[in-house]
Amino acid sequence: MGFLESKLKPIIIEALGSFTLAGGQIGTLGWSSEQAAFLEFCLNTGAISRDEFKEVVIARIKQLGRESYRQHIDKGTAPDHTASPQALAYAIRTEALSGAEVDKIKFDHGDNRYTFLEGETRLLPHHISEALQPMPDPD
Repeated sequence: MGFLESKLKPIIIEALGSFTLAGGQIGTLGWSSEQAAFLEFCLNTGAISRDEFKEVVIARIKQLGRESYRQHIDKGTAPDHTASPQALAYAIRTEALSGAEVDKIKFDHGDNRYTFLEGETRLLPHHISEALQPMPDPD
């Protein structure tokens, strides 16, 4: 790893730790277009690999899922009304939450664990994959 990559990687990883997830899409609320372009540059030049990017994004989704779980348990927010129901579902599906934690979730609208997962996680894999694709050069 070169000097530039060794300096950029921690900055990139820290920035990725702040993204949000809304409607199943990775969001970068507060990121400027220059910051987004910088991330794309870093991915395209190899300062951070696509595998590292994916690993950080998935870890952040699991963290958001845990935060949504805490919102449900601590505040009684319905699972589908938490800050990120999609991330909550992803955390359940990938076992980032324990079975005992999942058993404490009170699903509403006739949902159970399986129907909640079906409804909420269908968006995530597509958008993670989409986020890892190189963007076309602007004309």
